[in-house]
Amino acid sequence: MEAWITPYYENGRFYNWDKQHYHYLNMIKMGVGYCIRHPLQVVKAYRRSILQYEQESQGTFYNEAFTIQWLGHATFLIKIGSVTILTDPVFYELPFPFPKRLFAPLLSISQLPKIDVVLISHYHLDHFDTQTLHDLLVQYNPIFLMPLGCRQYLPDWMNYLVYEKNWWQDFTIFDVTCSLLPAYHWSGNSRQTINKSLWGSWMISYQDYYLYFAGDTAYNIHFDYIAQKFPSIDVALLPFHTATNQEYKQMLHLDLQGFYHASQVLNPKKIIPMHWGTFSLYQDRYRAKNVLQDFLQNQLVTLPVCFLQEGQWYDIKKG
Repeated sequence: MEAWITPYYENGRFYNWDKQHYHYLNMIKMGVGYCIRHPLQVVKAYRRSILQYEQESQGTFYNEAFTIQWLGHATFLIKIGSVTILTDPVFYELPFPFPKRLFAPLLSISQLPKIDVVLISHYHLDHFDTQTLHDLLVQYNPIFLMPLGCRQYLPDWMNYLVYEKNWWQDFTIFDVTCSLLPAYHWSGNSRQTINKSLWGSWMISYQDYYLYFAGDTAYNIHFDYIAQKFPSIDVALLPFHTATNQEYKQMLHLDLQGFYHASQVLNPKKIIPMHWGTFSLYQDRYRAKNVLQDFLQNQLVTLPVCFLQEGQWYDIKKG
């Protein structure tokens, strides 16, 4: 591979390198179709989310250096080197039509330690929550790193601490470097905002330690390029989904096979799955986790997967 892949940009919109585009209406059709086919499951999931939300207790912050704490979905609290990082933070309920939370945020924003950097992977409701970003700025005044075009969705007064990056571009703060890398996805929360901003994944580098945050992505050749540039990844935070719809798998998220293949290509020392168990998505809270575990048990190669419960932390030093 002689050249790095780059996003395609045309008429004010970004596209994946192969110019493939996922239409916003397709997601609406899939969601409505599922509700029509499985109305009872949808009602049960909604009621279950309310009950679990009310019963959850608040979590605590593990105040030690060199830790990764999962706060649900794609939100991780990472302490590495002298920097504290928050990824794709969502601390509130999301507006309709996004599914309800299955549990309350384990920490309030005021309970967090001093946040130095907020990493954003793309502009989707469950990864780019404007209210959360606003409150983080007021409370901690962090640096916001996000892909090209994302700052337009924030008020002007917030943009003085926003740094936009293209794929393969770096930002260094103290002893930590954050590099925006490719992802195979899309962006936007309405017809008007579709692909008006770029999407991506992040590599967090500290000395000879490499932590990969995949954001949202389907399986594609970008994993080969990332593995070529970063041949020794210590921890990979990878999303997965149990969807069976072929178009959904190809353009949105890693399905089970995609998760398995991406893990083999990246070859990290530890893999922490994300994007499960936080929002109802019309299924049981732990069903996705159980499905992935069952799938991995039947594969030829054993992966170093470490599931974290909400609020649980992974000690970077101990591994």
